[in-house]
Amino acid sequence: MAITLELSTDDVGAGVGVVATYNEASGVFEAFVSDEQWPMLQKELDAAGVPYKFAIAGSDRLSARNGANW
Repeated sequence: MAITLELSTDDVGAGVGVVATYNEASGVFEAFVSDEQWPMLQKELDAAGVPYKFAIAGSDRLSARNGANW
């Protein structure tokens, strides 16, 4: 299973170690992160104050963190 992750265009590549694809419809980058990678990546994103949204596998609802407002 994987976690769906959304990041703004400003934060992809700025110390965030994920490979993401640009979603033109939403204007944000989307990535899938493995369950094993997610806890460490989430800690890194929160420590850096990077705005992001995520959804746990099996959920369609995105949760916003650190002021993600898209």
